[in-house]
Amino acid sequence: MPTDFSRLTRHGPLILFGLLWLGVAIFTTGCIGNRMHWPDESILEGDGHAIAFVELDDQGELWAPSQVNRALDRISEANRHPDGAIMVLYVHGWGHNASAEDTNVEGFRAQLARIAAGERVRSPDMPREVVGIYVGWRGKTSSFLPFSMLAFYGRRGAATRVASLSTTETIYRLLIHTKRNRQTTVVLIGHSFGGMILETALSQALVGFLLQNDEQEEIDFPADLVFLVNPASQSIQAKQFVEILERHRLRLYRTDAEGQKRFERPLIVSMTSSGDEATGVAFPVGLGIKGLSKRFRPYGAEYCNAVSSQSKNYRRTPGHNRELLSHRVTAQPLPQVREEPMSLEAMAAGLEVQYDPLAGVDSFSISGTRTRFTIQRQVAAFNDTPYWIMRVPTSILPDHGGVFDAEVQELMGALIVITGALTPDVRTVMVREDGVRPLAVVQAPGDPESVLFLDRSRRIYRVSPDDGTTFFACMPPAASAVENSLGFSQAGRVLYLSRQTPPDAPAQRLEVIRLRLLDDDVAVEARHELETSGRLAIATFDVSKEKVFVALADSPRIEVASLADKRPTLKHLVSVGGLASIALLHYEPSGNQLFVSDGVDKIIRIDLSRAELRSEVVATGLGFPTAMAFDPALERLYVATREKGIWQIGCSEHCTERATFSTTPELINPLALAVTPKGTVWVGDAKAHMLLDFSQSGDLLDRHDELPRR
Repeated sequence: MPTDFSRLTRHGPLILFGLLWLGVAIFTTGCIGNRMHWPDESILEGDGHAIAFVELDDQGELWAPSQVNRALDRISEANRHPDGAIMVLYVHGWGHNASAEDTNVEGFRAQLARIAAGERVRSPDMPREVVGIYVGWRGKTSSFLPFSMLAFYGRRGAATRVASLSTTETIYRLLIHTKRNRQTTVVLIGHSFGGMILETALSQALVGFLLQNDEQEEIDFPADLVFLVNPASQSIQAKQFVEILERHRLRLYRTDAEGQKRFERPLIVSMTSSGDEATGVAFPVGLGIKGLSKRFRPYGAEYCNAVSSQSKNYRRTPGHNRELLSHRVTAQPLPQVREEPMSLEAMAAGLEVQYDPLAGVDSFSISGTRTRFTIQRQVAAFNDTPYWIMRVPTSILPDHGGVFDAEVQELMGALIVITGALTPDVRTVMVREDGVRPLAVVQAPGDPESVLFLDRSRRIYRVSPDDGTTFFACMPPAASAVENSLGFSQAGRVLYLSRQTPPDAPAQRLEVIRLRLLDDDVAVEARHELETSGRLAIATFDVSKEKVFVALADSPRIEVASLADKRPTLKHLVSVGGLASIALLHYEPSGNQLFVSDGVDKIIRIDLSRAELRSEVVATGLGFPTAMAFDPALERLYVATREKGIWQIGCSEHCTERATFSTTPELINPLALAVTPKGTVWVGDAKAHMLLDFSQSGDLLDRHDELPRR
């Protein structure tokens, strides 16, 4: 009797042949061909909204230019409204196409219907029409799950082909045509590989816009807001886009309904789920293998950016690259879930904006039906451009899909409210700003009148009252996170910069970097990492004795460490009575004393020359102090504030009553303050984009608000 093995051997070829045919049948049954889904009528009408389909083939060419023409005609019709229309363009990603049965098509129709319903509530008599443009391509090649999962890498190649000149021309043409009515609002959305396609098209269009309008201060870019949801694009593309915006010093502003006030807002918001395994795992694995045949180089200081690795930028997407993140998103469940979806008007009514004067950042909080969203600029972010890049909690965006899920739609709605993108009569303008953004000011070596200031761009500039601003050097990569700096001090040609690890780092540490000023550069001489017992608020230096003093956040505790030690360790120095927390700390070497402030209204002086530390209240009711500096020749303390200008306080053996030094209205939030040996007072305000210098009597000598283009 033959064994089971012998039977299997005898019938093996037949079984193998059958399995092969079964696989072919499954594959061919599930395969989705390269075809157009809307060959004839490519516009679907709805209640107050319409969808126009524009389709591209697998090589990135238009299936039918007539689809674009029909979309343009439909936009023209909607644009006849005196307040314009609302145009929403969507580019789908992997696993989707433009078929009527696709879930993205249904989700997009529902999104347009929600916007149209909101318009009817806002303006019952004359609501604006909503026109959606659905840009379709062959993002889905098979309906059979194993094959569709394997198609992720193949579809990346197709998406790269779709991100072609034809797509750029099509999107750009639609935008320009739509903006013939200046009142019309344009919102663009790209998901997954669609985000990469949209980012590529916009970056190419933006470069042309910038070169065409090189001498213009204001540029009317034909898009009001762009969403990239889980974009499957390389960080190297986002890095180049951020650098273009930074190099040209571009900011996006929206005016109010009267055209008076201007609010700085984003052009692009890129949001990536922290649970997105497609872009967080599959993407870097695939690109890592492909990158084995590539050649990468390390970045130096020549670009003045904080991005450290070219190979990492090749492998990772922007949302999974900490160096490019600009904002943090947190989600707090509401104690009571609302039964009805929140309209944009209702969300706007609950919007709260808070400004941290010491960090110089805004935070926005807004509620949806089940969640309260908070969006805050990261203090340590190098990316300070209109291209916001953020990672989103899984409670809002669980994974790679879900672009039209309720929580994601509400987060997008919150961002629309924050930016004011859909508000009628609000003008969007891109502004080329040449102003300085000083984070810290110190004495320049060899010149008693000149100062060095550390700009937000990571560049160091030298400036004096008589001469214009001159470029000095870029901060080296080791000192790249200048935005997270706690202290910046100088002695001769030595600079000390302290910074702390980001809030989401596994361990909290203080990093102190010793820099040597060269003729046209800076070099790192030493680096120290000090473990801390909590988050830090501020640091200051006794440069001659190589000491660093730090204050813990949310605490009146001051610690000190000797940088001359082989392994510097922070030790408790004093807990300042009368303060709940410390926001400002300034060491004054001639008197061996510390000036401490809570950043609200009070300043305390601590005499360090005595065995038993003695403290005294210097002043109260100052109006949110933001910076301090001491003039040893006049024994005078200068205090810059957010609300009441600059104070001067005589402090010899005892401190006298405060007096007004300057109330210059140009200052908004001065964070940098320094005094030269000749008594010139320098004040830097990154928010006002200027550096001012004053005489000892408080007279404004000059303002420095323009930098050479680089």
